[in-house]
Amino acid sequence: MPARDALSLITVATDSLRPWLNVWTATRTPAADTHLAELVDDVTFEFEITDLRMGFYGEYSATAELLGWLLTDVRDRVTDARLDDPFLLEHLRTVARHPN
Repeated sequence: MPARDALSLITVATDSLRPWLNVWTATRTPAADTHLAELVDDVTFEFEITDLRMGFYGEYSATAELLGWLLTDVRDRVTDARLDDPFLLEHLRTVARHPN
């Protein structure tokens, strides 16, 4: 199961993404890093991360939490250069100032 699908399901079931991201941050294993690389590849394709919705009906706005996490908490574990795009950092600042 792709990490994005698993996150989407548990996030909607628990109404929170951050606790699961914290667990992932603390899990420093090759498997966790492989899933992290796959997630980054998935959500950065065509900058989908800038409007990422999770849940059965896209009811959970995940952009601010997930982008913030990727650019800070686990940035040292991801080698994907797309995360270095200045647009993403600026977008995160904008989303943080104006959630929803």
